Amino acid sequence: MQQHLYKVARLEYANTVEPLSVMELHRCMGHITIASAHKLVKSGAVTGVKLDPNLQESDCDTCTFACTTHLPVPKVCISPPAQSFGDHIHTDIWGPASISTCQGHWYFVTFMDNAMCFTISYLLHTKDQALEAYKLFEVWAITQGHCKAIKVLHSDQGGKYLSDTFNVHLVAAGTACKLTVHDTPQLNGVAECLNHMLLEQIHAFVHGSSLPKSLWGKALCHAVWLKNCTATRTLDGKTPFKALYSQPPYLSGLHMWGCQVWMHDPDGSKLDVHVHKARWLGFNVDAQAHQVYWPGPGTVTVERNIYFAASALSKGVTIQDQGLQIFYTHPLYQHPPL
Repeated sequence: MQQHLYKVARLEYANTVEPLSVMELHRCMGHITIASAHKLVKSGAVTGVKLDPNLQESDCDTCTFACTTHLPVPKVCISPPAQSFGDHIHTDIWGPASISTCQGHWYFVTFMDNAMCFTISYLLHTKDQALEAYKLFEVWAITQGHCKAIKVLHSDQGGKYLSDTFNVHLVAAGTACKLTVHDTPQLNGVAECLNHMLLEQIHAFVHGSSLPKSLWGKALCHAVWLKNCTATRTLDGKTPFKALYSQPPYLSGLHMWGCQVWMHDPDGSKLDVHVHKARWLGFNVDAQAHQVYWPGPGTVTVERNIYFAASALSKGVTIQDQGLQIFYTHPLYQHPPL
């Protein structure tokens, strides 16, 4: 019987390794970074690969097409910081909401001064009311003596800020319009962060009170007012209200948004109850009274004869003790919607 018909040959794998360029290894490894390709071989994490040091690196067109992202937005200030109210105003529109307010508003617009961080908001039915809202803000700022004119209006590339009528008004007023590059909301970060913060407070108010979402407009007004009364690091611990009016905000009588209140009913007969339960939605400056929500009919009214605790009724607490002093140092708690 014949044996040893086959001869086993030993392969020397070290002699068969062909040098690769780092770019070839980069492509073979699924377009990992060049540094990672170098490190794989140099650290011995893989074997059977040898890099040719004589082959130069080159650009990878595939990575250019597949991996290009937004360039980082510089965080340095490229314009002089605002020194006075009106030097630089940030604005942005939010919406549409998933549900309208009780008055049919779907959007809101905010205007925040860069120097004082003071914020004013307006509720909008449609986006094209942005110009009307800006005119109201502009007239208020000039008439109240906060500035002689708005110098710079900083907004995004939204159509509401690019309309011919808006541009004509800004040119006539001598206001420079600073627009961000399209699809780059980061460049309008101040206004974007402001609206995001206000939305978080609106969500907290509505969720914490279990009130209808259609009251988000009332929650917005209260959130803006609270924001102006809250200290900020930008102003070295001062509040925007203090920065603008040179006096601290007066918060006596402040209550939780949506809390239960009792309102006096003077129209009932002698045998009817004298109070009815409602929910508090903040202050109303024009009438120097309170805004309350009636869960039954689902309406919002302005009332003065309300109490924040049932015990106050039995103790004879006057209405002045219920926080109406707050109006006289907060003339801008709320603005009429458009």
